Amino acid sequence: MKNVNNQQNNNDYNKILLANAEKICVIAGAGSGKTTKVLIPKAKQLIEVDEIEPNKILLLSFSRLSAIDLQRKIKKSVFV
Repeated sequence: MKNVNNQQNNNDYNKILLANAEKICVIAGAGSGKTTKVLIPKAKQLIEVDEIEPNKILLLSFSRLSAIDLQRKIKKSVFV
């Protein structure tokens, strides 16, 4: 049985990754993949492909601890 909701999420995430917008707002529930499927790949794309300096990218999170974790994951993904 195919998970249609998950397939729709993946299509939406791909649209976000392909978007060439200056600002992108992603609203989705907890555990839906915003961080691992959207934020980290998009940040990596901006840094590696679009050659945007990391200090020019703004990502917002709900808590300081979450923001630190997000920063760690992006550094691990980009600077391996």
